[in-house]
Formats: sequence, C-alpha cells, structure tokens
Amino acid sequence: MPPATAVGVAVWAFCCYGRGMYAVDRIAVDPQICHGKACIKGTRIPVSVILDNLAAGVPLHEILGSYPTLTPEDVHAAIAYAAGLAREQVVPFDPLRP
Repeated sequence: MPPATAVGVAVWAFCCYGRGMYAVDRIAVDPQICHGKACIKGTRIPVSVILDNLAAGVPLHEILGSYPTLTPEDVHAAIAYAAGLAREQVVPFDPLRP
C-alpha cells in the first residue's frame, strides 16, 4: 500500500464502489491543475468542492446543476476518494473547538 498522500491514494487502485467504478478512474492529481489538488479528471473541479457541498447538505441535483460537466458517477468517485483518504489518515479532531 502506498504512503498516505493524495498522490499515493490517487494512484492506488481503490476497492470497487457502486457499479464497478473505481475512484482512480475519475480523479486526477496534477501539479499544473488547481495547485495539485485532487480534481475530477478533465475538469478543474476539486474533489473538496464536491465534498464541501455534500457536507453542507446540498442535494445532488443542485451540485450537478452548478457544475454541468459533473456526472453522478463523478460525485460518487469523490466520495470513494474521501473514503480512501479516511482509511489511510487519522485527522486530529477536537470536539471542543468551535
């Protein structure tokens, strides 16, 4: 298993999610695009923007309406990518911090 970095996780073949789709097929990390942040392949839409919208409770149809080049499969790939990162990294969490 690769080191827990965005590039390592992006290159590593994730387990299957959904209907046989692999997150690695739809996520790209390129230092020349969006400062090397994980994005949906062929776009400049960072995975973090999709996840932020989902976390804020924005419905899928609104996200897709705001970003017409996105597909539902891209959103599922973003979730799979985040799940892969969550398995690989421990993020310190302070429940008392506002």
